[in-house]
Amino acid sequence: APAAVGAPHKRPSLTAGKSETVEPRERADITELRDAVRDDAFAPRWLEDGELLRFVRARKTFEQRVELFREAMAWRTKWAASHEPAATVYAASARDAPQLGSFGVLERAWCEKTTGGAAAGPPAWWAFLSSHLPFELYGRDRHGLPVTYLGLGRMDLAGVAREVGIERLEQKIVMQNDMFLDLARERRLDAAAADDADAA
Repeated sequence: APAAVGAPHKRPSLTAGKSETVEPRERADITELRDAVRDDAFAPRWLEDGELLRFVRARKTFEQRVELFREAMAWRTKWAASHEPAATVYAASARDAPQLGSFGVLERAWCEKTTGGAAAGPPAWWAFLSSHLPFELYGRDRHGLPVTYLGLGRMDLAGVAREVGIERLEQKIVMQNDMFLDLARERRLDAAAADDADAA
């Protein structure tokens, strides 16, 4: 039902994914998970509430959440270490960039046809997948959060996997997902900074 005339607009939470709020039990689960996986995180970014909430909501038990988190960090570490220039960009983002260890940094750089000043552009497999996967970033919604389009029904996943390999397809999808999450994270941090300034 539409809000009553004059009713205040409820601003959506920028840290929640599935719903507008993070439940008290979820907050406790986030803290419990962080304590258990602190030494497993590739970079500090993955220990933030918004990141850990995805693992809390993805699995029912504590043990399953820990296992999923460790699998995800192991995959990121392995992929970053074995793929240039991903290793360089990913390691640099873990140290210096706001994304703190995100493959979205590399996706953005290649979307802009640059790798941080390097002469080389994106590799052929990335260019092929970019032209054959209907994934577009259309801008931002009224809250400043990114809006994307992913045309799953139009995707020929078997065809693109045959052309470039399933590993490259997986990498590209993770890079796109990370870029989306980076943009949402930036907005959340900007909103939190604005709220802090308003409160001061």
